Amino acid sequence: MSQAAIHHIRIAPRPAAALPRVADEDIAADSSANLLLTGEHAQIHTLVRRIHDAGVRAGKPCVQVWARDLPRAPQTLVRYCSRLVKTADGGTMLVSGVDEMPAAVQHRFIDLVDDLHERLALVAARVITSTTVSLYDLVIAGRFSAPLFYRLNTIHLMLPTNCARVAEHRQTDRMTGCRPSP
Repeated sequence: MSQAAIHHIRIAPRPAAALPRVADEDIAADSSANLLLTGEHAQIHTLVRRIHDAGVRAGKPCVQVWARDLPRAPQTLVRYCSRLVKTADGGTMLVSGVDEMPAAVQHRFIDLVDDLHERLALVAARVITSTTVSLYDLVIAGRFSAPLFYRLNTIHLMLPTNCARVAEHRQTDRMTGCRPSP
């Protein structure tokens, strides 16, 4: 398997109305705790950038890696994650699609998350993970590690889907008598 690429998150500015403020977003920005985001990828990236820019890590790197691309071999994974931490350089590390993380990687990733928290004073990198499905349901189905879920789920923000937001806007339009623009 090829080495997973580390990408700096570059998000084009969007109108403020593109993603309304999420409950507890400010708490997440001020915290160093692990953050699990559930929602659509485009919304997650926008929210990660807002949380990163609003917190103490603003101005530092915000890097992303896809969980499915993480190396499976334990030593390679350790070296890769060390490189990821150095690239983040006190900023934010987003592990996208954590629900697609292979089982072998999940068990080793637990140790890496624990190690990061033990060295937090030195590293001070924030771990944010994202998924489009309920990790809790995957844990119940035996397809995701319960210990890893509980380590990642310190703060959990669920973003409304685009369909739910469209339905909400239609409901508001009906209540206020407004019609959508053509």
